[in-house]
Amino acid sequence: MLSDLVAGGAASAMPPGSDETLVSGTRRFTLPTSDLTPSGFEELISPLAPEDPSYLPITTNAARTFQVDAGVTSGRINLLVDTGSASFEGSSGAGVVEIWQNGVRVAASGADYVRSSEAVAPGTPEAGPFILSFDYDPENGQDIEIRVPAGNAGLAIEGLQLQDPDLTIPEPVERWKSAIAYQTPAAFDSPLASADPEQVAAARDDPFGERALPEGVVAQFPLDPGPLAAHIDIAFDAYERADTMEIWQGGIRLAATGQPAGTEGAQVGEGAARSGLSVLSFDYDPARGPLTVMVNNSEHDASSAWAVGAISMGPYGSSPASTGDVVKVVASSQTTGRGNVRYDFATDTRGGTERIVSRDLSLRSLGLDPIDWDDPDSLAQKVERASGTVGSALRYFGAHSGSLEVRQHSQTVGIAIATEALGNLVDADMSVQSARIAALRLRQQLAAQTLAITNQQPEFLLALFRT
Repeated sequence: MLSDLVAGGAASAMPPGSDETLVSGTRRFTLPTSDLTPSGFEELISPLAPEDPSYLPITTNAARTFQVDAGVTSGRINLLVDTGSASFEGSSGAGVVEIWQNGVRVAASGADYVRSSEAVAPGTPEAGPFILSFDYDPENGQDIEIRVPAGNAGLAIEGLQLQDPDLTIPEPVERWKSAIAYQTPAAFDSPLASADPEQVAAARDDPFGERALPEGVVAQFPLDPGPLAAHIDIAFDAYERADTMEIWQGGIRLAATGQPAGTEGAQVGEGAARSGLSVLSFDYDPARGPLTVMVNNSEHDASSAWAVGAISMGPYGSSPASTGDVVKVVASSQTTGRGNVRYDFATDTRGGTERIVSRDLSLRSLGLDPIDWDDPDSLAQKVERASGTVGSALRYFGAHSGSLEVRQHSQTVGIAIATEALGNLVDADMSVQSARIAALRLRQQLAAQTLAITNQQPEFLLALFRT
């Protein structure tokens, strides 16, 4: 299921150029529980961890024989075997296994089920998973031998049960756990011990070049756990900026961030935005229809990243997992040598800058070194990819060049306007000063005339007396 999400690019919202890899997983098969199964069966095939299915791996090519006491109750014994169990993607190859009781081969790979504990032919290679069955009668001996011939490394015994012979032979139930690794490159002025995708997006984002904001922040995609009922745990990492995830089935919200885990398909409340790691746990019943995963809505942060980090499927009704059950590994890989160089160009007098980052267009970076001239199809693909990379770089530098030209023109116009404004201010100030001087001169003239008139008044009075 998780590999399908990775292949479809639906497992995360990451910056462009991020790599998603299914790095680990365990894939196991189990048999349904049976009240008739003796304790010796469970002791022979024990889980590697308490929450894991039973598992008895065959790690070498040496022949192996396992003995177990089947008890005093008659019934049908079913042995579940898988081949290529080390491969998480699925079973591979074939294996040979035989079951013996009191010196009689009662079941073998490649042979049909025979009732009444009759002898069967020697085992032949059979592709897993497969089930060996025979009718067990304790009167024929309680000691059962499971024989694995030489040359069967990678085979695993994953189930052993005693059931009512009137029931049909069960189908193996698939159980698995898986995890994804995400990797996104970015250059930081000061190297960081580690950086989450949101920090990487912020470091790479450039509005004049290729946008580096996470893609698929709002998502809705189907999830197919298969035809069998199961309990499912999903690890969801929202990093620093909060995100919301909800799991729906048949119109019922089975799980959501910020809500306690539901059981047996019960409805839970509306999801709440949460930062960091969350685990969504729910019980899946295939009879209710397919699952739908919904992440975020219209009120989302475009710079937010999120990821489905791991998925586990176990028996229906199992206890929910918690964030303490999830191991989150964060690592960084720093490279030296020919890296991107950053240039900061001043864009205003207030300290504003525009950053332009160099692009590595060397032959090795473009994928043209080395070149296999004997494979023209591969060479053509390399040239096409290199052409796209060069074209992207040219568009990037062209956008920044145009931006700097616009800024240069704006600054030139601004300087001209400022110069003219300063000249106008100077002219206006000189005009004010000239007006003040003219006013003072006029006042001086008026004062002199007034004084002359005043000096003439005594002479006028004396002239009257003389008359």
